[in-house]
Amino acid sequence: MLIYHSNKMKEYLFLFILFTNIILLGALEVNPQTFKALLSTAESGSILELTSGTYKDAPYKLSNSGKVGNPITIKLKSQDNVKFESSNEGCIFELDRKSYINIEGEMELSNAECGIKVVDSNNIIITGLKLHDMKKEAIIASGENIEILNNEIYNCVLDSKDNRQSIIYGTNQCTKTLGINQNSEFSKNITFKNNNIYNGYGEGIKFSYCDGCSAISNTIKNTLSINVYLYSSKDTLIQGNIIKVTNNDYNSKFGKAIGIGLSTDSTYDIENVEIQNNLIIGCRIGIYYFITGTGSYKAVNIYHNTLWKIDITPIWFTEPIKTPSTSKLYNNFIYHNKQSHLLPKSNWEKGYNIFYNTDKVPPQYEDSNSDSGTSNGIGKMSINEIFNNLDGKCDYNNNMDLNISCFRPNSNDKTIYHTGKKINEDEKDIEGCSRENKPSIGAFESPEGCEVEPIIDNDVAFKIHYITGSGEVVQLIGTLCNWNETGKCITLEKNSDNYWKTVLKSGTTKFFEYKFAIFNGSKVTRWENNHNRNFNGQELAKMAEKETTGTYGNCNYIKSGNIITLTCSWQE
Repeated sequence: MLIYHSNKMKEYLFLFILFTNIILLGALEVNPQTFKALLSTAESGSILELTSGTYKDAPYKLSNSGKVGNPITIKLKSQDNVKFESSNEGCIFELDRKSYINIEGEMELSNAECGIKVVDSNNIIITGLKLHDMKKEAIIASGENIEILNNEIYNCVLDSKDNRQSIIYGTNQCTKTLGINQNSEFSKNITFKNNNIYNGYGEGIKFSYCDGCSAISNTIKNTLSINVYLYSSKDTLIQGNIIKVTNNDYNSKFGKAIGIGLSTDSTYDIENVEIQNNLIIGCRIGIYYFITGTGSYKAVNIYHNTLWKIDITPIWFTEPIKTPSTSKLYNNFIYHNKQSHLLPKSNWEKGYNIFYNTDKVPPQYEDSNSDSGTSNGIGKMSINEIFNNLDGKCDYNNNMDLNISCFRPNSNDKTIYHTGKKINEDEKDIEGCSRENKPSIGAFESPEGCEVEPIIDNDVAFKIHYITGSGEVVQLIGTLCNWNETGKCITLEKNSDNYWKTVLKSGTTKFFEYKFAIFNGSKVTRWENNHNRNFNGQELAKMAEKETTGTYGNCNYIKSGNIITLTCSWQE
């Protein structure tokens, strides 16, 4: 064997090692063929930018962890179209005992057994993804300081699609936490925020053995059998969520879900839970504590929720086996179905709750341990007078998928508007509006909403489908460039599906008028045949903060991570 010791060879070797480390510590483009190998060698500070393609070589695992200030980041490169699919067992991404890992961007994970599994890891961020058509869970997490933000999740737990028993008993979940080391100790500080979770044959979000975990500002719609489920956990915040069960074939087949459920095993109690500013619509039971072990609940505080058209029981707390510490129920608007309210009379403070669709306050709410002069009441006016009704646009009788603004209070009626009790300083409602000293009852404070500062900082992608001819490109032309028709406005980039797209950074997304146009050579050859389109970045950001999908200015929008995508149709 020949061994070379030349100084030149040593110099080449040094440069090779240095160059390799620079690549791994900086941004590196990857594709479906190179991603798995480079993932295994990524180190602290590495940024792997995914380029267009379908990635099918799951499971994808990291060998190393990031460090404070230098995470390993997996992200989308620019506007590339990235999909992950897998016919293998297990999850597409599996992070086992890793730290400081970010997975972010508009990448799509689908058609797999499971999306992402985070096991006993810490300081993990999963944001802006689309996960759908999973046989089991979309996201599983255990560990500490894990953030699951701004994701769209649907068609999960498909293995249970035709298994009624599995759905009823909650065998699987769309997203869930587990305890560390196979539930021998609690996970800590896991946050689900601004996610859109819908059409799942398992529970929407389940916290199991979790300390200091939270579900904030999520939209959860048509998941079974519990939308948000808290199991043997403590110090939990469930705040500002929109929970809907709509009248469709999906829920007719399997029975409507519970809005928020709480239960315990035989070892741990439910402790210190804040359930506030949630909008719960059309569920079988609104908020439900049920006994599955010998545990109990302690200090469950239910404030400022709006429960609308609950089928069986709006609030149902089974009598605990052990004597609970005091819990509180204040400032809730409750649609009373005249069937049942099940709430233990002892160890509850109750006051300033308004019941609608009844002629008297249910007996369980008459005995209050709260301060003198508090009272629960009934809504005597029509619902069109109690709520804002948006100039008659809200069909409260037949539509279970109402715009959430329909539940803002009417300032001309004093049933719920500024008739509640101040609970905490610096309180905010479901829309981020500050509560008054005498706040409104229910999830909403103001008839008009409010300006929430700071304004949400979003990039906006404009996307349109158009089959162009030779030499043609699509441009966005408008007041941003003084309607310049000489090619100096915004040219969109084309992908393989004949979609054209451009992204405007947050600093430019103010108000402007625009049209799409076809540009060839040095001139516009075709304009959209319609009135000018109007765009207001702040207005769109507010809409997307409340509902992550919807319609804006004749375009469909979807919010994913820090980007809002507007998909428009060419106007003939």
